[in-house]
Amino acid sequence: MTNPQLFLGIDCGTQGTKAIVLDAVSGQVLGQGAAAHKLISG
Repeated sequence: MTNPQLFLGIDCGTQGTKAIVLDAVSGQVLGQGAAAHKLISG
């Protein structure tokens, strides 16, 4: 069994963070997620 080649993309913004995992050969999306951030004022 060979190890799959994967890409992990992460986008950290001011209001949230998003991530995606892609198969490097086929481009198929294998997983994705997002989480909102609380804004800190001050």
